[in-house]
Amino acid sequence: MPKEKISQDGLKRARKFINGNAWIFAKTYAKTAPHEYVVKDKLPNNELKQEFEWMVVLIRDHGYQAEFWGKVHTYLDIDGKKYWTMGEPLEETIIINRAEIEGVPKQSEKCSAELTIVSWNMRGGGSAETWDYLLNLKPDIALLQEAIIPEEIADNYTIFHEHALSKTGRKQPWGSAVLVHRRFQATQAVLKSRLRPWVETALDKFGGSFIGAKVKTPRGEVLFLSCHSPAWNLPIDGYGIPKEAQLEIQGEGHPNDIWGTEFIWQYLHDEIEGDRQCVVGGDFNCSIIFDETWGSGNQEFIDSMADLGLVDCVRKHHPDPRSTPTFKKPKDGKVEHQLDYLWATPNLAAALAGCRIGERQIFERQLSDHLPIIASLIFKKEGGAL
Repeated sequence: MPKEKISQDGLKRARKFINGNAWIFAKTYAKTAPHEYVVKDKLPNNELKQEFEWMVVLIRDHGYQAEFWGKVHTYLDIDGKKYWTMGEPLEETIIINRAEIEGVPKQSEKCSAELTIVSWNMRGGGSAETWDYLLNLKPDIALLQEAIIPEEIADNYTIFHEHALSKTGRKQPWGSAVLVHRRFQATQAVLKSRLRPWVETALDKFGGSFIGAKVKTPRGEVLFLSCHSPAWNLPIDGYGIPKEAQLEIQGEGHPNDIWGTEFIWQYLHDEIEGDRQCVVGGDFNCSIIFDETWGSGNQEFIDSMADLGLVDCVRKHHPDPRSTPTFKKPKDGKVEHQLDYLWATPNLAAALAGCRIGERQIFERQLSDHLPIIASLIFKKEGGAL
């Protein structure tokens, strides 16, 4: 049934909102999906914020549904431009998008699929509100840490999840997980190295911190890894690591210690080769700012991931490493460290249309002490990257 047309008064009010705000050009999508947006939280007063909410309701009450890059949104056409939101509940909607009507391609013309990936430390399992926020992002793949999975998630997602272990070996109620939307086929990946048998033993001892899934995507099979490197180092003895390997991975200043990041790096070093496609995301408890206090190690790890040929998805769209903090310190509330990362092999990074950090209202709403990383991969109809 066709929706009722907007009244002349409504149209006049909408034009006043449109013309009275500064629309921001989305540089991240300049080549793939040029559009502009306005952010509710940046509006200067409550009156404009109320008009923002009115505009959202107008779009949803009078708009039409259309598929764009494999997802359905509600659009409203006004004066040669179309306006839309991402479909979150009204109280959680903070962005209105707009684009030229002719500038929004039909899904069938441009590409066959958009893959949305979210990586997030949910803090202590994740509250009901935290899970609502995640699901409103509509992830196809979710790489989660400190997650307790509600039963109803299995209705729409295949779940790969293991409980984490504390420093003393005690089983935690939460753990790392990979959620895969049920429209994709997926199996759990066994994290073992063909070259170093001790890597599998070591990763098992970090139980529930690292988990992987092999997923059949429009681009073929992709290995997705969810990682949570514990915030503590452990003695290097006791993991079955040969002496020559211990000497190779021991770092200056902590010759008898080892971190979880070193185990996952060894696995990736041995297993990512040729055309293998892989996405690695999670909380690595690694910040370049730590190096200013405790010396080297953090930048060294980030550089070592680049040495493997992995592309830092956040850096690709936000070059300044200090512009994307993801963690709120519990003691003083400062937000200065990026502890969370998302890496992809070059064959997938070529399809990266956008990558952003979640809004800081997550901290204000106490959903987590980490912000999620949200990335979009877009594939051409014939299977290549845009």
